[in-house]
Amino acid sequence: MTKLMPLIIIALAGFAVPAAASPSDRRFDATDARDARQEQRIANGVAQGTINPREAAWLDARNAHLDNVQNRLASDGRYSRRDRANVA
Repeated sequence: MTKLMPLIIIALAGFAVPAAASPSDRRFDATDARDARQEQRIANGVAQGTINPREAAWLDARNAHLDNVQNRLASDGRYSRRDRANVA
């Protein structure tokens, strides 16, 4: 039992971490949700024929570039309004 106690404490601490998310983490999550919706719109456009595969590839590459910029700006642990404006 004493060997399991540290593992239980670590497991419970892992559940507490998401509840203590900083405001910049919430903004980052909001942009992740936006990215997911945008990817779904692209997939729907390809399925409906309104976006051709070449356009979809270009949009995917642009989204990947924006994700890289966003990750670079957030690498210092902060993701400010100014950083978000630089990504947009």
